[in-house]
Amino acid sequence: MEIQYFSAHKSSEIVARLLLLLFRLSQNSGALDYKVKLWDFGGMDQRHKAFKEIEPQAGYAVLALSFSPTGDRFLAATSSVQPAVFDKEGRELLRFVRGDMYLADSANTKGHTHPVTGAAWNPSASDQVLSCSSDGTLRTWDLNGPTALEDRLVCKQVFKLKDARGKRVGATACAHDPDGCDYIVGGAADGSIHFWAPNKGSAARPDLIRSAHSGGVTSVVFSPSGRQLASRGDDSCVRVWDVRKKSEPLQVFPDLESFFETSNVAWSPSGRHLVAGTSVRKGAGTGALKFFGLESPAPVLELGIAPGASVVQVCWHSKLNQVLASTSAGPLRLFYDPLLSRHGALLTASRTPRRKDPMDYIPVAPQAVGVIINPHALPMFRDPSQKRPRRGEEDLKPGELRRPGKPVNGPGSQTESVSRARHHFTEMFMEGRLKTSNLRDQDSRVELLKYAGREKPGERVLAETTMEQDKEDAESAAKKARGR
Repeated sequence: MEIQYFSAHKSSEIVARLLLLLFRLSQNSGALDYKVKLWDFGGMDQRHKAFKEIEPQAGYAVLALSFSPTGDRFLAATSSVQPAVFDKEGRELLRFVRGDMYLADSANTKGHTHPVTGAAWNPSASDQVLSCSSDGTLRTWDLNGPTALEDRLVCKQVFKLKDARGKRVGATACAHDPDGCDYIVGGAADGSIHFWAPNKGSAARPDLIRSAHSGGVTSVVFSPSGRQLASRGDDSCVRVWDVRKKSEPLQVFPDLESFFETSNVAWSPSGRHLVAGTSVRKGAGTGALKFFGLESPAPVLELGIAPGASVVQVCWHSKLNQVLASTSAGPLRLFYDPLLSRHGALLTASRTPRRKDPMDYIPVAPQAVGVIINPHALPMFRDPSQKRPRRGEEDLKPGELRRPGKPVNGPGSQTESVSRARHHFTEMFMEGRLKTSNLRDQDSRVELLKYAGREKPGERVLAETTMEQDKEDAESAAKKARGR
């Protein structure tokens, strides 16, 4: 991914919100590549390389990212049902629980049961997050709350979205108010916008803008003051609403075609302007950024930034005063005004890559180094766990006993189907001997007596009786003597 910089002097509001952590689109297919890249302006140069790349959940596209108010963690929502929390280095800290899809009432489930469509961190609470899903619910999560099996976090509160007939409708966008305590808002697939005020006792029954858009709502975002809400829908329009009077929009900005479910709109830090990207057919047209004022539906500035590609999302940073847009072609475009913006792109725009030292490429002769002896390479220092496994033990798990060998004979033996073949020479030899003479059925005394009378002079003569018979004769003679 590359980041390109442009200077924008035409308007003091041509600046944007950047989270330093964005998902990008695949350069080949235009689909999400499941990756999250982390960027650090303090460590980047003009090559603009990410310092870390992670995959929040294998095989699931990244749909929403949100940093905590303190910036030490971020929330990643994929198209699965389990968002996750990571630290700023990309290590997973916590994952949300999967809900039970067989429960009829979604309020009784502990997590989402359908793909997540959005997520946002509470701007004033470092342990509270919000998520929405196509299961028709918005859920709040307390990161210090109870957990289920495998330490999966259980949701704290459930808000259900319903259409005009009272049936469940999928949630497509969600947001907190700037204070994080007054409103929770959710956009629905039927074009409606739902407002809840949990701290005011209206958590069960929301305020509604029933026909905010003729298509699904792709983005909802509060102005910095919290008095206005901007929404974007599939009807190619962005509408601005007064939170206190929701009957009619304050302004409508047309001709903002969108082909992506994550297309959004962003406010300027002052709350007087908005910016949104446009979508075009692949290879036909140029994706543009359009900037609007609240006074007129006509854009005050239009910048074509993606030839043959669409602008998917735009971010606006209130402190950096810079605009960043992601495109369907892959690159990220970052706009800044060197007179008005702070830090961010200014740290890397003039920072050239470190010049390589020629000494790094000078080969060193082996004899110049000599012999290097590593004491830990000796056998006495080797880690037993790193020893090469014996034959047949490659697949053994820790603590698992090695399976004994099969018996030589009988059912299940190694030779049951090998025509009585044998593996050992001794066994084969003895089997041949047993075929001619069966020693197990012979009497050793009888066999020895066959040789009686055949001895030659001077040779040893076999005894006529055995030691057992001599012992019995002696005992019987002693009994007879005692009987007299």
